[in-house]
Amino acid sequence: TDLWAAVDCGFAVNPPGVVKQIEGGLLFGLAAALWGKITPTADGVAERNFDGYRLLRLGETPRVHVLLLDTGRAVLGGVGEAGTSAAIPAVANAVSRLRGTRLRTLPLVDAGSSAVATHDASSPAVASLRLDPGGKGPLP
Repeated sequence: TDLWAAVDCGFAVNPPGVVKQIEGGLLFGLAAALWGKITPTADGVAERNFDGYRLLRLGETPRVHVLLLDTGRAVLGGVGEAGTSAAIPAVANAVSRLRGTRLRTLPLVDAGSSAVATHDASSPAVASLRLDPGGKGPLP
C-alpha cells in the first residue's frame, strides 16, 4: 500500500527535511485516524505513555511518497503539521469509499471497525484498507 502527498510550501530551504516532516506527519495522522484516542479519567488520562496509545507498527507502515511542488513562489512557507491534518480526512474518505458508508467518528476503530493496512492492487481507492471487525474477516 502506498501513501502519496503533493506539497506546495513555497520555497523549501531544506527539501529533505520538508519531505521527512510530511512523511512523519502522514504516518502519525494515519495512526490517529485509525486508533488515536485519549480517554479522560478522574486523575488525568488513561493513556499515560505509548504502551497505551496505539501507533503504526513497522509492518503496517505503507510506502510514503512526497512530491514537493515547484510553483515558482519565492515566499518562504512552512509545513508544520500539514501531513498529520491531511492524512486523517484522506483515510476516513478512503475507508468510506471502500465500505460504501461514511463513518462519522474518530478513531475509525471506535466507529465499529478495526482497520488493517493491506495491499490490494485492484482497489480503486486512494488507500487500500481492509476493514476487519474484531478479526472476523472483511466487512461487506
